[in-house]
Amino acid sequence: DIGVTGVQTCALPIFILYNIDATRIHETLSLSGNTQKEFHRICWNFPCAAIAKGQDGQNKEMEENKNLVRNFVKSAKSVLTKRGDGELYICHKTKPPYDQWNIVDVALSSQLSNSENNTQLSSSPLLFYAGRIVLDRSLLPPYIPRKALDRKSFP
Repeated sequence: DIGVTGVQTCALPIFILYNIDATRIHETLSLSGNTQKEFHRICWNFPCAAIAKGQDGQNKEMEENKNLVRNFVKSAKSVLTKRGDGELYICHKTKPPYDQWNIVDVALSSQLSNSENNTQLSSSPLLFYAGRIVLDRSLLPPYIPRKALDRKSFP
């Protein structure tokens, strides 16, 4: 099941999509019958691999989580607008051990592996780090961040 919520604001449609495989966005959207081909903004709140023991995000699983972020960026670039005005937002904790992910470097490093493939570079805009803001979840009721497996909330 792919859940879709459409919200109309300022004559621009906003779609919130659920149950999308962040590492295979284009494929997941195609399977759902979604006709949206390009997006201006893609947001992913707290990417974290589902680790069997529920200790997602810890140092032991850091490489798996870094690969998850790299694969998300590669996947998201395939559906970002090709005009260079697309943006990716990744909400992430900045306290240990999460700060050790070096999430900005990891996200941008996914582009480096494509440097030999000029065709892919010309069809996907290069990303750059524009800055960091604090997510105030009180502005997004009833949003509650949840862990990958045990569904417990976290601050």
